[in-house]
Amino acid sequence: MRGSVNADQQDTEYTWRTPGNLAGRLEVPVDGAWERLYAGPKRRAMLDRSFSSANVIAGAAIGLVGPLLSGKSQIALALADLRNLRAVYATDQTDQQAFTPAPGLCVIIDPVSAYDPRDVAACVEFYRATSPVLLIDRNLEAITQIPGVAQIIKLKLPSAAAISAYVQELLDGASTQRSYQHTLTAYDFEQIGQAMEGLSLPQVNQITLDAALSRLMDGQPIDRRAFDSALAAYMTIRQSANEAAYAGGRR
Repeated sequence: MRGSVNADQQDTEYTWRTPGNLAGRLEVPVDGAWERLYAGPKRRAMLDRSFSSANVIAGAAIGLVGPLLSGKSQIALALADLRNLRAVYATDQTDQQAFTPAPGLCVIIDPVSAYDPRDVAACVEFYRATSPVLLIDRNLEAITQIPGVAQIIKLKLPSAAAISAYVQELLDGASTQRSYQHTLTAYDFEQIGQAMEGLSLPQVNQITLDAALSRLMDGQPIDRRAFDSALAAYMTIRQSANEAAYAGGRR
């Protein structure tokens, strides 16, 4: 059972002195997030070691840095689930009751650059030594300027070789504990990795799932054409979404 935190009983010793009143206020569910984390065994092992029990107990501040779609926000929730913590997003919306520092609570600031660095530093200090704080941003400097950060986890989009190995793990059961019938060769996996380079592992996972379903529904083995079709469909949908977002921004 996750640690109990009563947001309605705030100790009077905790007072805010920063303009934004940045604090953990919005709880989000994390149950199952670690198991849903789309990452190969090596990446999962790295995250397990990085978000150590010692850092949790110490109430350390830990940074997560990486480009768009590298999985930072997803990983933050997965790490909270891994260590059996309640995850609370920080916000300066003071109409929401702030959670007080308590064991079993994890505070997430996402992104750090959305707030004044002084407010972020005050929030980290507020929860320090009791509740771990995860600082998320695309920009490394946004996190390094915050004092008291114990560790920074740097994420990046996977290489073509990493994608190739990841897809093979998914299909052959190395990370899913279930193998799928397919006709893909080593050359096919290499070509699939190159075609998907620049995508995140969650996106790769979705394309792989779409390719698998297109054949499994008819009881056929997964082949190269299934991946080509799934990737083409994904790119078409993504382009349409980008064009819609661009058009919306011009109105």
